[in-house]
Amino acid sequence: MEISPEAFGLPLRTDGDTVVGVWDNHIEKPVLDCYLSDGDLSMYDTVAFDIFSAKANGARMTLVFYSNNPATDGSDYYYLHITVDWTGLKRFELRTDQLRASRSPLGWDRIDLIRISASGWQNTPLADTSLTLSPFRFSKGSTDDRASLTVTVSTPPPLTGPPEDTRVTVPITSFGLPSVSGIEGFEGGIARWGDHPVHDVISCTSPPDLSRVNRVTFLVHSAKANNAQLTLQFRSENKETEGTDSYLTHLFVDWEGWKVITIDFADLRVGRSPLGWDKIDTIQFHASGWNATPKADTDLLISDLYFPQSGFDESTPMLSTLRAEHPRLLITSEGFARIRERIAAGDPQTLQWYASLQSTVRGIMAAGPSQYEMSDGLRLLATSVQVLDRVEALAMLYQLEGDMRYVERAWQELEAAGSFPDWNPRHFLDTAEMSRAFAIAYDWLYDAWTPEQRRFIREALVRLGLTPALQSYRRTAPSEWSGWVNRRKSNWNLVCNAGIGMGALAIAEEYPELAEEILRSSVRSIKNSIVGFAPDGGWEEGLGYWSYSIDYLVGYLGSLETALGTDFGLGDTPGLAEAGDFPIYLTGPTKEAFNFGDNGKGIFRRPEFFWLAQRYDKPEYDWWLRHVAGVSSHPRNFLWGLSGSDQRPDHEYPAPDRYFRDAEVVSLRSAWNDERACFVGFKGGANPGGHGDLDLGSFVFDALGVRWVEELGKDDYNLDGYFAYGPGGKRWDYYRKRAEGQNTLLINHDGGPGQNNPAFAPIVFFASKEGEALAIAHLTSAYTPHVTDARRGVALFDNRRQLLIQDEVTSQNPADIWWFMHTRAAVELSEDGRSAILSRNNKKVLARVPSPPEASFQLLPARPLEASPDPIGQDLNSGLHKLAIHLTGVTELRLVVQLTPLEDYEYAPLTPTVYSLDEWQQDVQTPLWAALPRLRLRLPVGARLSGIAGIGLELAGTARFSDVTVKMGEDILYQAKDLPSELIIDTYNYSDADRV
Repeated sequence: MEISPEAFGLPLRTDGDTVVGVWDNHIEKPVLDCYLSDGDLSMYDTVAFDIFSAKANGARMTLVFYSNNPATDGSDYYYLHITVDWTGLKRFELRTDQLRASRSPLGWDRIDLIRISASGWQNTPLADTSLTLSPFRFSKGSTDDRASLTVTVSTPPPLTGPPEDTRVTVPITSFGLPSVSGIEGFEGGIARWGDHPVHDVISCTSPPDLSRVNRVTFLVHSAKANNAQLTLQFRSENKETEGTDSYLTHLFVDWEGWKVITIDFADLRVGRSPLGWDKIDTIQFHASGWNATPKADTDLLISDLYFPQSGFDESTPMLSTLRAEHPRLLITSEGFARIRERIAAGDPQTLQWYASLQSTVRGIMAAGPSQYEMSDGLRLLATSVQVLDRVEALAMLYQLEGDMRYVERAWQELEAAGSFPDWNPRHFLDTAEMSRAFAIAYDWLYDAWTPEQRRFIREALVRLGLTPALQSYRRTAPSEWSGWVNRRKSNWNLVCNAGIGMGALAIAEEYPELAEEILRSSVRSIKNSIVGFAPDGGWEEGLGYWSYSIDYLVGYLGSLETALGTDFGLGDTPGLAEAGDFPIYLTGPTKEAFNFGDNGKGIFRRPEFFWLAQRYDKPEYDWWLRHVAGVSSHPRNFLWGLSGSDQRPDHEYPAPDRYFRDAEVVSLRSAWNDERACFVGFKGGANPGGHGDLDLGSFVFDALGVRWVEELGKDDYNLDGYFAYGPGGKRWDYYRKRAEGQNTLLINHDGGPGQNNPAFAPIVFFASKEGEALAIAHLTSAYTPHVTDARRGVALFDNRRQLLIQDEVTSQNPADIWWFMHTRAAVELSEDGRSAILSRNNKKVLARVPSPPEASFQLLPARPLEASPDPIGQDLNSGLHKLAIHLTGVTELRLVVQLTPLEDYEYAPLTPTVYSLDEWQQDVQTPLWAALPRLRLRLPVGARLSGIAGIGLELAGTARFSDVTVKMGEDILYQAKDLPSELIIDTYNYSDADRV
């Protein structure tokens, strides 16, 4: 059976021998409907079709087969979501049993409507979506002979020519390939690469200098999606090494038609020790090597290679606007004068911070200078941080008081650290932090140093800090030194570039060429990682490393502004203006952070929050730091904290819930400014991610001022192989890093890590409603091949007073499934295990299992399961318990756990209606659950029952009981159809154990 696109109301055109439909006006026509007169599709088990997309714009649409059931409310259907994440041709072959069912469709023999919708189901029509659809063909079994689109070479590619910002072009014909002309709609060179078993390597020798660009873009047309592996390699031979030195990446031909390939240099792997992008001797495409085998059916058209400019004007020297006088890093002499004026005027806030600074400096004056110490054999970091903290405090107090004793004490630190044999560049964070310390000391105390002291500080900074950095930028340093240069979304990149960049700004007059090259290199490099805050301020490494990154990034941006008058557009990077939202939303009402990965629960209190508030006009950031987090005692408070307002902003926070895209983290809460509020932190994202665990689907929960569900956080960084992130890495032997050490699922456990690595779990649904908030993560990639589908939803419902965790899992073969939740609460299980009371700090939470009926809780230690590794030295997780559910033989599972905070003398007797996760997604505005009633116990004043006492029971809500029984011990005190207005009890008739 075949259904033409015309039946959906699409205009037709002929493509080869096939009549296809064109759907390119999604704003005006977001829904395509095909009504069936004979809707019996039960004789088919497969539907197949092709879609050609002009652009991979991420648009979402839903294919729906309606089979309405009059016995249900709402629509009944089978459906599939499709995301337009490809350019060119994509073929779909779907078995009807793979489509999900919503509510209770009558069956495939009663399909009355087929719909393709670009709206609804959280889909948003996009104007630039342009699709071409083949006929839909229904068959029994395989459909290899189905009608399909013929994509010809004359189909216009997705670009009309080189990108406008192209700085360098490498002609594709310089690779020795035959040119192809007459490509419709494209201005530029195109060549053909076929016969890969014979011509498995194509080369361009002596390409231009690529040091002033940072990415490459080109077009490839593939005749067939055969998944052939190609390797793009930029070779930069280093005579001091054996073998090939290069930057490289692998591509897989998993598409048909045209595709735009864009590769950031930061994403390229570094092979051995290439000399640098100014010394690229050969560019090659390989069809062999790296375990690849050339495929005879690979037939490619490749455009010229375009290298866009780096994003800032490199024709003007970066130091052309350098401020001549010192100080110029973060603050100027006028800025210090304003602080002194505030102190003289008796400003209370300034005086408070001034007294705290004086106390800090008294402690420093009594201590000896820092020593070259690496207690763990790897890191000098503690010493570098100590030197930075000390010289910053001493220099600040000198500027406020003018006492040379502080300069002399700072000199002791610098003389000692400047005489170290090195600043440990193999762990380059140590070098960067020390470089910042020397930069601040040199700049803020410039007028107080003797010429000899200035020379010593400059030379130490250049020798021990800037020179190793320059070697890293030039790729002439050992690989363990320079990995930070190309890291993406990493605190290492931001910290190292910022510390080194501040060092270059400090001594720029004396070393102008060195400073110019370092600044240019640092701005290029930092762009690799600053994009990690896009699109909305989240950071995949978690809140602790967000804080570390922001501390140094703000220091660098602030120093560029005060020293050069510009940050070269870095501060306008998407996501930075919202970066302050991340700690606000990921901190619960208990003032504990959602500490996934290698993070702690501490609240963010750094003065850089003041800078974010000023730079991006976010007064709510200033308010939150002052009145929620609490300002730390830090010298940098003087830099940005004195101009803030103590006035309550118009809105402290814009919404109670937040979904941080790309980081794939969700925050839900019942209220702001209420320490008893409910709060949920929920995580999807990538395995492993920076400092990440195998924790897709994990969550934390706060209520009644208590954290009930805990993330375990980091273990000892010095454990053997702790940072071995690979699929077989030692990191996954440690309980806190494995899936079983998280609040998530473990499926078919055999002693392995528990989740796939790599894997990605997107947040596929997020809704913030009046009285309700929901989110769903798609966990399938974490558990394949054990499951065919795995999703987890979390919901704050019942006027945001309760939490629901719902897992839906489908497996072709019977599966063994564990559900885990870690807590510091005392746990009391019911006799049947269907519920548990969690108690902590004189507060209680009721945990229940509404579905399925065979599920029950058990209490386990927070330790590895019997089949799991248990290395010596890992944290023993003292004080933690693990609430668990274990199910076997599972093929279809809907597991629901309900967590209900119990107010004083209150009981929540009802479980909510269980809806499928598909039903969760049908309405983003109307609450799915109505508020549930509560049963309250009204006790006499004082709540101590002795003798004759009157006890009241009341029901909050609209529910009614059909039968009420009140017992004291085994005695039935009351039994009727409704609640009593009051019960009179003689408590002396009962033992203490039976008393209320």
